[in-house]
Amino acid sequence: MSDRIVIEQGSPTLAGLKPASMFSVFFDGTVRDFYREVRRINRILVPKGMRFVPLCIAGRRALMLLYREAQLQRELGQSEVQHILTGLGYDCRNVYEYISEISRRIRQEKAFPHEIGLFLGYPPADVLAFMQDRCACCKAVGCWKAYGNEEEAEAVFRRYRLCTQNYCWAYERGRTLSDLAVMTA
Repeated sequence: MSDRIVIEQGSPTLAGLKPASMFSVFFDGTVRDFYREVRRINRILVPKGMRFVPLCIAGRRALMLLYREAQLQRELGQSEVQHILTGLGYDCRNVYEYISEISRRIRQEKAFPHEIGLFLGYPPADVLAFMQDRCACCKAVGCWKAYGNEEEAEAVFRRYRLCTQNYCWAYERGRTLSDLAVMTA
């Protein structure tokens, strides 16, 4: 697994624009080699307030979560988010418990837990609308399906795309993952 994948898939999180990014990675070698690579990446990211963790591993594919601990804690602590997660049976006190629970649900439940959108910083109203009726007419599609404020969602989608383009451009010109992982409060 290369730093390039983390940058291509997680730029908005690396830049501090969103609390988390989720993406699949394929790996060669053994699971032990894969975890060694995850630890290497975390040695770069943890001092900057981020973590890179596998949510689920199947064969040579892993579903990964790149997250900013403090930012994700604030996101999950919002009253509207808390209301949704409590209604879904989450009884968690901190980020690690939430990540452990969502990981368990991904691995063990038949249906994918779409509340993951709350972890990724998507608007709670949009996550709830998607969970209640995926067939409903959404107003915009980007990182998520937006059912509420179309203009606001489109602006966020553009900001994320521009961030990713800029980060990929910088990486191609020699900036490292450490250079691009912004430390935020």
